[in-house]
Amino acid sequence: MANRPLDEVKEPLVLSSARVGGSLSVAGHILDYDLRATDSEVGGEVSLAFEEFTASVYLDQMVIGGEARIGSDTLKTSFTQPAREDGSRPATSFTVADSTFGGLRLRNAVRGPQLDLSGAVGYVDLSNSRFPSEVDANDLDASSGLNLRRARFDATLLLDGATLPEAMEIEGLQLSQQAKNGLESSDFPFLDVLFESAEADTAPAVPVVASKVFDWRAVVAPLRDAYPASFFEQLERRLERLETDLPVDWQARDTFAAGVMSAVSRAAAVADLANSDTAKVQAALRSGLGLAAEGEMS
Repeated sequence: MANRPLDEVKEPLVLSSARVGGSLSVAGHILDYDLRATDSEVGGEVSLAFEEFTASVYLDQMVIGGEARIGSDTLKTSFTQPAREDGSRPATSFTVADSTFGGLRLRNAVRGPQLDLSGAVGYVDLSNSRFPSEVDANDLDASSGLNLRRARFDATLLLDGATLPEAMEIEGLQLSQQAKNGLESSDFPFLDVLFESAEADTAPAVPVVASKVFDWRAVVAPLRDAYPASFFEQLERRLERLETDLPVDWQARDTFAAGVMSAVSRAAAVADLANSDTAKVQAALRSGLGLAAEGEMS
């Protein structure tokens, strides 16, 4: 076994083309330099037990006899670069393209990486993780198992040519509109597989009368000349938060409609907007987005 317990990695780790008969374990609090183990063979497990990844991990073209376990087993894991001057923290990259493994477990990521699973072969477990950046799973062969329970995909999800099992764990899966658009354009009927039974069990609460895209910007655009800019600054910030946690059936959920109405009310309170004007904006969003009727108006 190659075992390297570290509190905080301070130098690049290059393990490319290595041959390890046993297991490979690298652990610590923060991984802040790139780790490369491309074209390597590991007979046992690979464990990268860090709570935070502020650098990228490249495990392309590896052969892993056991599981690849990424992140902490007990704590939430984050994959973000150091903060930039503008305050943004883009996701780090994690790639296992064209690798073969007994299983890949990347669970409980509070902020997952830009993930590349293209051409990989093996069981994949992404449960309880949020992916704010693109996930490329083109030509993935996960026929041995796929766990997306309570996973959330905020950006594009690509599955062209993917091979998935007939039975998948998908309870609580959340897909943003961008993720759904990526799936619908893929050469794979993924949405049909995921939601065939769910659609049979649950009818929409209201008929869809507007676009299926959560395009709130188009709805509020005609209102900009009628209300103060400070109101729209507050409203945009709140609706963008809802946009990053978009349920698959958002139009039919009264709780989601209530969240939109609440966003308008809070923005109006900050900008001191009149109650009558607040109601007009709420009505415009409800009608333009085709929201469920149960959402609170105040």
